Amino acid sequence: MKRYNPRQIGYIKKSDQGFTLLEVLMAVSILTVGLLAVASLQVTAMRGNSMSMTYTESTEKVQDIVEKLYNKSFSDPWLSDAVPVGSPDGINGLDKNTDATADHYITGNEYTVYWNIADNIAKDSGGWHTVNGVKTIRVIVKWIDRGKPKYYKFDLLRNRI
Repeated sequence: MKRYNPRQIGYIKKSDQGFTLLEVLMAVSILTVGLLAVASLQVTAMRGNSMSMTYTESTEKVQDIVEKLYNKSFSDPWLSDAVPVGSPDGINGLDKNTDATADHYITGNEYTVYWNIADNIAKDSGGWHTVNGVKTIRVIVKWIDRGKPKYYKFDLLRNRI
């Protein structure tokens, strides 16, 4: 422990005079780089939260549509205007009408949910097969992510009970 002489209380050594301008500039520049990194992380987190909210909202809409379709009677207009297997569209009809002219779609803030229906057809690991009394419902969710169109789709089977 260093002891000071009471007569030297007002005396400051040259090495104890404080920070130099260079040291202050270096400290401020390091602090600035750190704050910029934190700001960048915050922006990325906000984008991620926004996309997460969009995915959650679209998934809830899809679940709502699926529940409504499953609870409809097999001859209900929502299910009866299906694309027949023998039509020119056939299986490809499941991917058609995914634009503003489609009969079946719901639009959210940043996404659109479409669904198309095909009669008497089902898919398994071996491909598409004709199956009487079955309707295949294809649900397609589309959105724009960083200027590029994105989508996911899945198929549901509704059988006659």
